[in-house]
Amino acid sequence: MTFNALLRAITNPFNPKKSCTFIIITMNRRFITLICLISIILSLPVSAQKPELKFQKLSLKDGLSQSTVYSILQDSRGLMWFGTQDGLNKYDGYQFTVYRHDPSNAHSLSHNEIFALYEDNTGTLWIGTSNGLNRFDRQQERFIHYQNDPNNPNSLSHNTVLSIFEDDKAVLWVGTKGGGLNQFDRKRNQFVSFRHNPNNPNSLSNDIVWPIYQDKQGTLWIGTDGSGLNQFDRQRKTFTHYLPDAQNPDSLSNVIASLYEDKTGQLWLGTLGGLYQFDRQQKTFVHYAHDPQNPDSLSDDSIWAIGEDGMGILWIATDGGGLNQFDRQQNQFLHFQHEPQNPASLSNDALLSIYKDTVGTMWVGTSGGGVNQFNREQQKFVHYFHDPKNPNSLNNNTILSIETDQKGHLWVGTQGGGLNQFDQARQKVTHYLHDPENPNSLSHNDVSAIAEESSGKLWVGTYGGGLNQFNPQNHQFVSYLHDPDKPTSLISDYVLSIYEDSTQTLWIGTREGLDQFDRKTQRFLHYTHDPDNANSLSYNDISVIYEDGQGTLWLGTQGGGLNRFDRKQFVRYQADAQNPNSLSHNEISALYADEAGTLWIGTYGGGLNQFDRATGRFKVYREKQGLANDVIYGILGDNQGNLWLSSNKGLSKFNPKTQAFRHYDVLDGLQSNEFNAVAHKSHNGELFFGGINGFNAFYPEHVKDNPSIPPIVITDFKIFNKSVALGSYSPLQQHISETHEIALSYKQSFFSFEFAALNFLQPSKNEYAYKLEGLDEDWNEIGTQRRANYTNVPHGTYQFHVKGSNNDKV
Repeated sequence: MTFNALLRAITNPFNPKKSCTFIIITMNRRFITLICLISIILSLPVSAQKPELKFQKLSLKDGLSQSTVYSILQDSRGLMWFGTQDGLNKYDGYQFTVYRHDPSNAHSLSHNEIFALYEDNTGTLWIGTSNGLNRFDRQQERFIHYQNDPNNPNSLSHNTVLSIFEDDKAVLWVGTKGGGLNQFDRKRNQFVSFRHNPNNPNSLSNDIVWPIYQDKQGTLWIGTDGSGLNQFDRQRKTFTHYLPDAQNPDSLSNVIASLYEDKTGQLWLGTLGGLYQFDRQQKTFVHYAHDPQNPDSLSDDSIWAIGEDGMGILWIATDGGGLNQFDRQQNQFLHFQHEPQNPASLSNDALLSIYKDTVGTMWVGTSGGGVNQFNREQQKFVHYFHDPKNPNSLNNNTILSIETDQKGHLWVGTQGGGLNQFDQARQKVTHYLHDPENPNSLSHNDVSAIAEESSGKLWVGTYGGGLNQFNPQNHQFVSYLHDPDKPTSLISDYVLSIYEDSTQTLWIGTREGLDQFDRKTQRFLHYTHDPDNANSLSYNDISVIYEDGQGTLWLGTQGGGLNRFDRKQFVRYQADAQNPNSLSHNEISALYADEAGTLWIGTYGGGLNQFDRATGRFKVYREKQGLANDVIYGILGDNQGNLWLSSNKGLSKFNPKTQAFRHYDVLDGLQSNEFNAVAHKSHNGELFFGGINGFNAFYPEHVKDNPSIPPIVITDFKIFNKSVALGSYSPLQQHISETHEIALSYKQSFFSFEFAALNFLQPSKNEYAYKLEGLDEDWNEIGTQRRANYTNVPHGTYQFHVKGSNNDKV
């Protein structure tokens, strides 16, 4: 069988926006020919609370060869590369391919310690190691070595390669540890070295060269370990030195570990003495250093890497102080560090490298903690949670209720943590707790319901401590408790819901029935279930109260179904196993009426119900209709007509017009996949959903899909379920991703392809479809699987297509 793989970019006729790979297969009686066209197509279907970053991690358990990561690179094909203390790693979003030195293989990596990675303008990958410079031959999966030869003055000047850089003239520069700077002539395979000469003030200031960087003006800068910064004049072959000044504590440090020019043209230097902003016109430096007395200063002075994300935010990687976000307007640093109690925090505070990939994801290499990645641009939901180190955070993560008042304050009720008030900027949190010694304190720390009435008064319901009215002037609470000797007192101290209707009547749902509160008389009127009265409340456990646009009051119960209340009598809607058009479940968790007047009902186990008032029928949506989970905790509508549903399997967006569901989970930034029956929409359209690990807040219009279309690569080719190795007598003469032609005999008609969409944002959600044109009539939709298998393929000519999408099905 012959397999011809031709690399080219083509348009997918089935979906012009999907990444796609095509393989043409030709067969006859004696042999089979496969022609592979691997292509990238365009789309398939009082300390401020700092911005939250959720770090995803890659470690040894994921296949990373070693946990100290010196260098990071994304190549032109979209693959990620990591240079570690023990091996070179190639990563496709699913698995690592590790390259190590093999003493018995002259074409293996020359050394396992990788300090530098660089891809030049031709797509060639260069690797700097502790034993020379390596060039990677992608076709043959082998390495060509460039090492120091004492007998050859044109060889590499030193075998420890710390940095690699190609300038705008396509000249490759190599920085070494002790051999100075090398200029590589690739045509002649020769190196020209520039070294420190104590007798020449215009020579390189030090032979240990760390970063090499060319700014937008074309100037080449070289940082050294011990003698500051060098500006290189390539025409004159001379160096201008910027050295420490013993008389000036803010002068440049002598160890330059990183160089970076930001989008505005500012040149930044990371040193072992802090961060420097370099004014190249005035030849002056602005120094930023760690100040133990200033929490907004740099967290640590040892800076190994500097990066900038797609939003123009500067990130500084420190060795010991974690990651710093620099606010250039305020000259303040926000610190992101390892927090043992937070699995989404940095894995380690000793950072060595930082890199931005093509979609804006920032990759951070650590010393001992593997790789961390984050993408603020794709962070869909804000997560508020308890942070023991931050007094201005929630004091408890189990959320029972949420409300926003007319002044813009956010109120959050917790289980055991009382009431939390966020100010308008959400930078300061005030905690209100029950104090047995203070009768004017909150009556109970389980805050199960919160509602602001039209006059601005705040009502707080507790689970066991009755009802509270909060006075914002004196920060005191007035409690309303059940008194068995007073029939007009609150019917139960277990309050589940509070609602003020359009007539300013206050309703309280409890475990023992519904109460209507008369503010003038301070009395409660009770509505309870009467077994002998079919027009009474169906059940006393009132979980939710809701008034629709027509002024009808709807009551959801925890066992008695749904009640419609016209202020005189109740009409019941309950589950009937014999009636498919009845309510699906009698435990009601959420109610919402959309702009069209349709009532939506969430249930504990019966999914989502849509109520047709004209017919009295319910349409049910369950998991088999697309719901993520049949337990619906909360329902909110956005300004685009979508419904947002919280459940035990994350958060879902439902479009009633198209009947389409879009699901989000903890990987998208949710507090957990498990929520509680807590949902609130503020006056400005912000949505809140509470759960077991804090709460999420977001504006629906800001929740956007990842727009980046991932390239597709074929990662493996197997015959009879065994990977085909390269070799003289092998069907593969080159790596499958680089192959142009393969010859297979008719006996090798059992074969498979493995592939990957190079999207690294939640790659487990990438989806695929493939088709062998000439054999398959339709596409094989395989979801998140990444393998196409074929058996007993008859002779002939075929074309293999594979297409993939990113985590948001783009």
